[in-house]
Amino acid sequence: MRVRALVCFVSAAILLSAAGCRRDDFSDAVRTPQPLNNNPDNFQFAVVADRHGGMRPKVFDEAMVKLNLLQPEFVMCVGDLISGYSEDFPELDKQWAEVNASLAKLKMSFFYLPGNHDISNAKMLEYYNRRFGRSYYHFVYRDVLFLCLNTEDPPDTQFSKEQIAYAAGVLAKNADVRHTFIFMHKPMWQNDPKRGWTALEKLLVGRPCTIFAGHTHRYMADDRDGRRYFILATTGGASALRGGETGEFDHLVWVTMTDRGPVIANLMLAGIGDQSIPTRETVELYEGILGKFSATSAPIFLQGDKFEGTTTPLVLKNGSDYEMKIHGSFAPNDSLKIEPALFDLTLPAKSERKLEVKLAPTGSTNVNSIPPAVLNASSVADVPKLGKQVRQDVTSRIVLDRILFPCPRRTAAVQVDGKLDEWQGPGGALNLRIACEQPGQIQMAADSWAGPADCSFRFAVEYDDNFLYVAVETIDDRFQPDPPREPWTRDGIELRLDARPDPQRSAGRGEGEKEQFAFVALCPADSPADTYCFMREKLPEGTKFACVKTPKGHNTEVAIPVKYLDAKQGKAWEAFRLNIQVDDFDGAPGDNAAAAQLCWRPDWRYEANYAGSGTFVKK
Repeated sequence: MRVRALVCFVSAAILLSAAGCRRDDFSDAVRTPQPLNNNPDNFQFAVVADRHGGMRPKVFDEAMVKLNLLQPEFVMCVGDLISGYSEDFPELDKQWAEVNASLAKLKMSFFYLPGNHDISNAKMLEYYNRRFGRSYYHFVYRDVLFLCLNTEDPPDTQFSKEQIAYAAGVLAKNADVRHTFIFMHKPMWQNDPKRGWTALEKLLVGRPCTIFAGHTHRYMADDRDGRRYFILATTGGASALRGGETGEFDHLVWVTMTDRGPVIANLMLAGIGDQSIPTRETVELYEGILGKFSATSAPIFLQGDKFEGTTTPLVLKNGSDYEMKIHGSFAPNDSLKIEPALFDLTLPAKSERKLEVKLAPTGSTNVNSIPPAVLNASSVADVPKLGKQVRQDVTSRIVLDRILFPCPRRTAAVQVDGKLDEWQGPGGALNLRIACEQPGQIQMAADSWAGPADCSFRFAVEYDDNFLYVAVETIDDRFQPDPPREPWTRDGIELRLDARPDPQRSAGRGEGEKEQFAFVALCPADSPADTYCFMREKLPEGTKFACVKTPKGHNTEVAIPVKYLDAKQGKAWEAFRLNIQVDDFDGAPGDNAAAAQLCWRPDWRYEANYAGSGTFVKK
């Protein structure tokens, strides 16, 4: 018995000694009386925002590195991981391989969720389901429900009845969880409440719930019926990056689930901010002034190519409820004398003022060689509720343009091969009458374009009984070799043709009207047969194209059937609107920091567009 007692005593002593080595001891620590924040039911996860919709290189990769430093238990997303908008499965394989290469750097699980770029059409929905198993799903972690929804079911912008039924079943089965997180791409409560969201939202009544979405690339936090709603900004997607007060920034959302509910922080890739940047109130204050200052001038249309000078009104408008101090100055222009060259004035709230601007040529009078008069203007307004001044900077242009361009008849058909043999004039020189040495607009990294020697193009447009032909010669000092992919991610060319009758044609903006115009986007190849065409299945039936490399850059030929123009105008065609954009990448493919998109006329989709630009009439 003594031996057994001794053994038991020694064993207990050893165990107590071992336990003592592991025991927490704060007896000598100086600290606040608050308990340690170590509830074993608490956990942390991260949410990434939109990667695509105009991806900026390296940002998403940087986010993956920082997530590994932070070590969340897992990572959620709100979709738009790839550029999408393709029905070519091999191309989709490449796009997903690219994003998965970034995600492979993560040291924790990543949960996929589709956006409109990930599922842009029925074939992409089929592809997504085949690759990932399903486009909506749920899981439960530590008595918390995660419900991931697909807002493109089917494309675009809706929840299918099957998905609503699935969500209803999941919510009913998990009625007693301590919290519910819902993830979706488009903020359906804001954009399309009638496309399934109203039915889903009714199922959330009385349930502790937090909802995350993306899509707008602009952050906003809101409260609705006791639930928290978040629209996230970007993690590499297109953004003006104007900062926290505007909701435009790159960030990660950091969520700590506690017994009192989730605690949410925004981790900027350049710092950390709390969940209220901005709130709905501050967003409404900023929206009441941002974008309310404009400086516009109607284009100066000429009957021919000669410009001898004119006076035109510049309209300065303050649409806000605050007085604005305005400063404006015209950029130096070697081809124009501009008066006044600069000005300062005050605009009362809800007012506008016309400023007469005098333009005179200082050299060539050919309108094709005179760049626009570029105005840089700023407004400053005191906003007492924000306790600060709000400044806005705008850039405006006074454009000189021909009102109409002739489209002559051809006497011989064109072999669409990119050789441009049929476009030669006397002496063998190319007879491409319209030159773009001064683009009407430069997009992406405008300062990366070094002038015509860097990249320029010239083109001609003609027709016969069967086709409308467009021929383009592009001069590019540095051709970017890369496997075929979207032209706006490497060297390429984009043509947009609107053949509708007026006024729809002249007023067309392109955005939201994709089915109304022909869009031909090409990447140059060694031979016509290898030309890459983006979404060729959407081209007018019978369209021919070729884009081939040359020692100086690349040549493009496109033939669009005349019957397409006739059908659009409901009769024999008389006119059309055309724009050409050349994508010039001087860095790595997809590196927009070293890329310039040269637009012959301003891109129809954006504010620089003006009615009727690039209109051709049959001759």
